[in-house]
Amino acid sequence: MSIQTYWGDTGQSILLVSFEGAWVWDEVYFTLTRAEQPHRVDLILDFRLSGRIPPHAAGHLRALVENQPTNVQLVVFVTTGQFMVVLLRALMQVSGILRHKARTVSQVDDALQLIERERGNSFQNHYRTQPLVD
Repeated sequence: MSIQTYWGDTGQSILLVSFEGAWVWDEVYFTLTRAEQPHRVDLILDFRLSGRIPPHAAGHLRALVENQPTNVQLVVFVTTGQFMVVLLRALMQVSGILRHKARTVSQVDDALQLIERERGNSFQNHYRTQPLVD
């Protein structure tokens, strides 16, 4: 699988998902079930090492944000690709949920800082170096 998943803090309230090389949408939906927790979880979706985005990106990206469990508050997309940035900004203009929940940044550290600002606190342990295993 070319999607790696890490907990970003010891309280398991930040789920970092790293896309590397080729992947398919079914992998993404399965991976994001980890966000279902009894407490707030913010998602960081890191597309910087991703290969080509699979077909039907607009619909899937919208669904990824709009169909998250109620405990998921923020979905931060980390990307340097202009296609993804333009697509996400367009989707945010037409979807109130995306406008409220989704953000785009260019580095994982920026995503962590954004989450800290939104929550009004800082984290002691940033993301782990070893992926979660099923």
